[in-house]
Amino acid sequence: MLTRVQRLVPWTVVAIAIAAGVLYLFAIREGSIHGYYSPASAGMAFDWHNFIYGSADTAGFAGVDKIPGSLWPQALAVSIFGYGTWALLIPEVLASVATIVFLYLAVARWLGRKTGVIAALMYACTPVVAAVAQVNVPEAWFALPLTISGYFTIRAVQSGKLWWLIGSGFAIAAAFQVKMLQAWLLWPAVIIVYLIAAPGTLWKRIWQLLVAGAISLVASLSWVLLVWLTPADSRPWVGGSDTNSPWEMVFGYNGLGRFGWWTGRTFIADFAGSSGLSRLVGPMLAVDLGWLLPIAVVALVAGIVIAGRRARTDIVRAGWIFFGLWFVITGATLVWASGIHTFYVLAYAPALAALAAGGVKIGYDSIRNSPNRWAWLSGAFFVVQIAWMAWLIARTGEYIWLIPLTIGFAIISLVAIVWHRADIAVAAALIAMLLAPLTWSISTLGTTNNINPTASHSRQGGPGGGMPPGGGMPPGGDNSEVLKSWLNAQDPGTKYLVAGSSDAASVLVTAEVRGVMYLGGGFHDADPTPTASQLAELVLSGQLAYVLRPIGEFGPGGIGPGGGGPGRPQQSGAAPAVSKERSAWITQHCAQVLGAPQGLLSCT
Repeated sequence: MLTRVQRLVPWTVVAIAIAAGVLYLFAIREGSIHGYYSPASAGMAFDWHNFIYGSADTAGFAGVDKIPGSLWPQALAVSIFGYGTWALLIPEVLASVATIVFLYLAVARWLGRKTGVIAALMYACTPVVAAVAQVNVPEAWFALPLTISGYFTIRAVQSGKLWWLIGSGFAIAAAFQVKMLQAWLLWPAVIIVYLIAAPGTLWKRIWQLLVAGAISLVASLSWVLLVWLTPADSRPWVGGSDTNSPWEMVFGYNGLGRFGWWTGRTFIADFAGSSGLSRLVGPMLAVDLGWLLPIAVVALVAGIVIAGRRARTDIVRAGWIFFGLWFVITGATLVWASGIHTFYVLAYAPALAALAAGGVKIGYDSIRNSPNRWAWLSGAFFVVQIAWMAWLIARTGEYIWLIPLTIGFAIISLVAIVWHRADIAVAAALIAMLLAPLTWSISTLGTTNNINPTASHSRQGGPGGGMPPGGGMPPGGDNSEVLKSWLNAQDPGTKYLVAGSSDAASVLVTAEVRGVMYLGGGFHDADPTPTASQLAELVLSGQLAYVLRPIGEFGPGGIGPGGGGPGRPQQSGAAPAVSKERSAWITQHCAQVLGAPQGLLSCT
């Protein structure tokens, strides 16, 4: 028979998920949409060919610079409800809420329902989770399949059933469609824990992993293979590549290039500080995620020591191994990458929350079952964790009033430990740990940056800062609506109605103007296509009607090939020379169309 508390637990999780969802929905009314992904979702929304191949423009000429997995939910919502803030951001809210639920399910299977609730609560209170839920960046749709894979892995280790292992592999493959190689960082954790802890003979465990791994590999590479096998003239250019190759985009530009290990085109997003362990405790990531580090690290060590002599198939020991490997491998990769956005750390937030919740359970058990030196050690560690929280609050210089509250609840927890009141001790310690991150999370609501969502106000730049909602800057400024109306009234019968840089033409894509072609790809003129000679051929063959006047060699923000600087994306590749030649050709061969809005050119 279930106790009253056990019956209330699922409803507690539902309440946490609903509360988080309501707060996120309240926040997205401000409309902090991403300036690159938002127009791309519109370009994919009304054409199945564009949807499948991830076209950034409505003409299906330029592709986004990654597998478009995270854009598919947005594009579907835009196709149903039309282009707008709610259509773009509600899928992110749903993914964030679903991750809370699946994290509970995974941890409940591992350490029990109460611990699952604590993990869900810690994840929901993590500031980077709240920041990402309000902006249509890929991470919300990356954390969800990773967490689902974690749940399936725990089920597979418990049962030894192949279908749970295959389910875990499919979830990793789904994550691959969002963040590519980063999704495969979970495979070592799955493989090692299954080999160590799953029931059955060693040979059975090996062949099950081989089957699940092969299925996951094929599913992971399905989009890459589709694009690779499709003739180049029948699909968009692969964004993020100099050779129009999905393999280069996935394994080079978005893979080895992020570590400086790729000789071709690279992309470094230097938003989270220098590489190294100091990145996790720096002023950016310590607020977003690092507040959980002390309890998670100590819990991982203690959990493995305590469960170390249990049976091979013991699920408690298996869970420490799995979540520990997830945390260590993914965390180390993000720490040593050449440059990352702050929100990339969401990839290991579920593991961090799970380990921290496990640490709370260890403390609770030591106080309740062993009122001796282990209880005192738990109390000493709680003091260290609370001291870390107080130091983080003081370092931010904001919400200083949280320090006495945090210390007050810590004192209550210590007094309860002395009197062996485990429930009161843990409840007070949890409040002390969660006060600051919950406040930081709430502080992001409606204020987060749409390029680099973070809870650290030192890098916010104001609501929606970083790029105009809707993406890009329209040519001629105030005449953008006139330009849309004029183009929609034309019917020249050409394959491409108008071509322009993504900075200039994205407003036409979001307005559902068909036949809009991006020059230089979807990400700020960063792809070497079309060349000047190819553009000339499109004009002379009657395939292209109009061109938009360039609004800057690499876009208004200077974020293009060779651009960069502190806190800016830094790129290299073949695009700069191609862009200069193309701009020169437009200057020489194109002129303002008589009677058309300013900035619309006709070329000869």
